[in-house]
Amino acid sequence: MLEETAETRLHDLFVSKCAQDGTMDFTNFLLLAVERNMVSNKFGLEIFYTAFKEAVDNRNIEQEVITGEPEARGDLTRNNFFLAITMLAQALYAD
Repeated sequence: MLEETAETRLHDLFVSKCAQDGTMDFTNFLLLAVERNMVSNKFGLEIFYTAFKEAVDNRNIEQEVITGEPEARGDLTRNNFFLAITMLAQALYAD
């Protein structure tokens, strides 16, 4: 039950910052991190950029496997947003 609630909350966060085409760019991803007080002196912007970039790269690899053609998109889909948040959680709460 808790996992379902957490997934719903993450989905709602994603929808609140995504574009009409269902994707989220880096600016909105960063705004989300700032609004949620995740950015600090200990965790600067580079950790958020890295998580975003890794998730976007994962999306591009998925699209290349599916279509057979490389894709160079610079935004997140819902699933890759969840991946970025998971990577951030592992980095921010490693202890």
